Amino acid sequence: MSKPKIIILTDKNGFFGQKRKPWVSIDTQAFIQEFKDAGFETRTYTFDEIANSDEEYNGSLIIYTFSQKFHIRQYIKDIIYSLSKNNTVIPPFDLLKCHEDKGYQELYKKELRIRSLKAYYFSDPAMIEKSEINYPAVLKSTDGSNGEQVWLAKDKEELLDLLQKHFISIAVKDKIDLTRRKYLRKNKSYKEYPDYTNQKDFEQYTVYVTEYKPFIIQEFIPDLEFNYRVLILYDKYYVTKRHVMYNDYRASGAKKFDFDFEPPRNIMDFAEEIHKKLKNPVLSLDICEKEGKFYLIEYQALHFGINVFVKSEGYYTPSGNGWIFKKRTSTFESDLAEAYIKHITNIYL
Repeated sequence: MSKPKIIILTDKNGFFGQKRKPWVSIDTQAFIQEFKDAGFETRTYTFDEIANSDEEYNGSLIIYTFSQKFHIRQYIKDIIYSLSKNNTVIPPFDLLKCHEDKGYQELYKKELRIRSLKAYYFSDPAMIEKSEINYPAVLKSTDGSNGEQVWLAKDKEELLDLLQKHFISIAVKDKIDLTRRKYLRKNKSYKEYPDYTNQKDFEQYTVYVTEYKPFIIQEFIPDLEFNYRVLILYDKYYVTKRHVMYNDYRASGAKKFDFDFEPPRNIMDFAEEIHKKLKNPVLSLDICEKEGKFYLIEYQALHFGINVFVKSEGYYTPSGNGWIFKKRTSTFESDLAEAYIKHITNIYL
């Protein structure tokens, strides 16, 4: 079988965001050269070029970067969704949708039956009245990283206060308009709408202009000292412990990494199980332990932190019925490309 054509999509000037910081690109040319050295026909475009081209790209394998800039995210999603209809995009569109959208992550974990902490995904704070939430509980926005936009609510009253403060708002112009509607409008009636009243319209309009940000309520694990970050580059599993912040409950953003340990085999097996379900060559997993079982907290399939790679001496890889440790001798660009190449070779050749 002939090798499929590979298209690599970058931001302008060849930017491929997957490095030290969101504004730092990998060595894109070194990354692309790995594909060429493996015998793949490889073409590179920017998102703008491919969005505004009349050329058809049917039947291609498309590897793409992402951006942490909010206005560019939707642009990329539009392009990748369109391309996914007649091409194979890596990561799949579902995993792109999961990125910086923890709400969809929760839905997708349920769909794939991945073991996860109990979580609720709401668009309206009023809905918590209908749910049996155990306290304390973790409140999270659907975006945010490094432990930002995460709060611990000790009880229902505190949860409602946090929701009112961070997830409910009315724009200033709408507040002014609400005042006008409530106090300055003359009484109206419409024969076409006999149930209309100014008061009823005011109440309905208040609901309409009130902005509710979707949010997640997640099970809290008391006395959690650390969680695991597992970076998967196909068959190379880089692992670190992330210890929680002092006098806090969050490991994300604490930057307290521990590499001096041998991970339990069952966490490696759990990470491999998730890898098989998500079906992507590259994954970053946040995993916690509760009562002897492991649970997936969050995950990314692109544009994740790589401290676990650059600070690790090596990685674990499946071997027979177990795992063996190997020293790292490669660059991130070569490992990243190798992960895609192995995935493509295994599935499409």
